[in-house]
Order: sequence, then structure tokens, then C-alpha cells
Amino acid sequence: AGDVVLLELLNRLGYLSTNRVQIMFVDTFYLFNETIDFMKAVEKRYNFKANWFHAEGFESKSEIEEKYGVDFWKDDLKLYDGICKVEPYQRGLQSLAADGVITGRRRDHGFDRAFLDIYEPGDGRDKINPLAYWTFEDVWNY
Repeated sequence: AGDVVLLELLNRLGYLSTNRVQIMFVDTFYLFNETIDFMKAVEKRYNFKANWFHAEGFESKSEIEEKYGVDFWKDDLKLYDGICKVEPYQRGLQSLAADGVITGRRRDHGFDRAFLDIYEPGDGRDKINPLAYWTFEDVWNY
């Protein structure tokens, strides 16, 4: 939901339809069909095309499961994260030559993010978390 707040603001600035910013979407192949449909509806609503990335060397969930097993996402979470989330995310950032990332991460997303700052300097790639201090209710009220 927070990501849609950011897309709304970027749209108001005219940054989506003019490609002034690039939007990246990582399809893990384990997302709900409704999530994929929602992202396509968001692209249509805001008149942009996101850059979609998924596990390198695979075109479907069935291909991944053929190689690693049906329950590999449960049996080896680290392997699943590496193949389906981290690798496509890192490849996406590299292929888009991203020098910064704007995220929808918030402090109320859990313990690991409880002390999230709005600005996180990086080694060549900074992260900006404009909604860090927002709550779930703030997002939905917006």
C-alpha cells in the first residue's frame, strides 16, 4: 500500500509518464495472482510500464520447482530469498543503473525496521524511505 502512495506522488509530479524515474517490480513467482493483476492495473492507471524482474534463468514457478522442489521456498528460505528476491532485485538495480532507491518501507513493518531512517546512505546507492515514520493507518488514510 505504501508503494502506491509513492506512485501517486510521483505521478502528480509527472515522473511516471515521462520516465523521469524507473519503477522496478520483482515477481518472485510466488506472489498472489491478485498482486500481479493489481500491479498491471496500477501501470495502466498511472500510464507507465514498470521494469519487471524475476529469477534469472527461469520463466515460471514450475521451472523453479522442477529444479529445486515444490516446497523449496519453505525448506530453504535462504535459497528461495537468494534466487527469487535478492538476485532479481540486485540485477534490476544494476540494469537500471540505479544510484538511489525510493522505498515504501516503514518502521511499523517489524522489528528489523523499527529504527529505519528516512535516508540511508549506501555504497554507491542510497535509499530514501519517505514513509519511514508513517503508520499503517497513515497509508490507508492517504
